[in-house]
Amino acid sequence: INFLYVAGSHPNKRHHLWPEIIFNLKVKGMNVRLVTTIAEGDYLDSLRKSFNELGISDHLINVGAVLPEHVASLVSIADGVTNTALLESFSNNFVEAWEMKKPLIVTDADWSRGCCGKGAIFIEPLEPVKAAGKILEHYESNGKLEQLLCNGNQQLNSLPSKLEGYNLFKSIILRVLK
Repeated sequence: INFLYVAGSHPNKRHHLWPEIIFNLKVKGMNVRLVTTIAEGDYLDSLRKSFNELGISDHLINVGAVLPEHVASLVSIADGVTNTALLESFSNNFVEAWEMKKPLIVTDADWSRGCCGKGAIFIEPLEPVKAAGKILEHYESNGKLEQLLCNGNQQLNSLPSKLEGYNLFKSIILRVLK
């Protein structure tokens, strides 16, 4: 199983919490790899070191920085999409996951619940045992996973169209300028 995390190398993204989660999933019998899009450098080196220290270096795959037009192809081959940032605005990765019927795993926070509704598995990455349990709970139950995907589709359909979004932003800007 491959979980895709499309994000650059910034501590807010909290990639560094994934080794413990992956380790706990492995202990519970789930063979998971984290696929990242991090540029080479100290941040990635530190992440690799954490995976190595837990004896799970083969559970991290880094494809390097990816152009926006190539993200969809990565999502299409993933078994789940994740975003465990501490704070985030709405992410295009949510839309791509829902559009391609991929489970979405996100930080349990007000911002993510506001963005995702019931269309995501919400985890607390600072609690890796509980986070792994929550992920397993969904991936071991076809019914829960199917419901999650249905909820993601409903969330996707509730979003404004591009034209509606444009008109909404335009009205906000015009209101501010008056």
